[in-house]
Amino acid sequence: MTAYEIYEEIGTGSQPEYYDMGMLMEDDIEGASKLIQEYFKCDKETADEAIAIMNNAVDELVRRRGIIPLTTEQRIAYANAAAREALNKPKCPTCSSTNLKEISITSKIADTAMYGIFGTKRNKTFHCNNCGYEW
Repeated sequence: MTAYEIYEEIGTGSQPEYYDMGMLMEDDIEGASKLIQEYFKCDKETADEAIAIMNNAVDELVRRRGIIPLTTEQRIAYANAAAREALNKPKCPTCSSTNLKEISITSKIADTAMYGIFGTKRNKTFHCNNCGYEW
C-alpha cells in the first residue's frame, strides 16, 4: 500500500482507529507513525510520507478557505473536545458499532399494542443498524 492510498483511507475512514490517527497527527507524529505502521502493516518511511501528505492537504485546505491557522493550544483543545465526544457515543454490545438509532416511543407503543405483555421493545433503548441487536 502506498502512502497516498493510506492517506486516502484515513481521510475517508470513520472507524475509531482512523480518528485516533488523525488526532495523533496533530500532536504526536511519532505515535501516529507507529499506529499507521501497525494498522496498515507498512514501513516507517511510508507511514511518515502518509502523515506528510495528510498535513500538506490540511494546510492547503486552510489556505484555500482563507482560514486563520489554529494555534497549538487551540488544536489540542479541539482534539480533546472531539475525543470526549467520541468516547460518549454508545456502542453496540454485540458488534461494537456506533451505527445506532434510538428506539422511538411510537415504536415501543406499537409493539406493546400489537403483542401486549409479550412485546419486547418496551424495555429497549437502542437498535444497532449493523447487526440488528436491540438493548
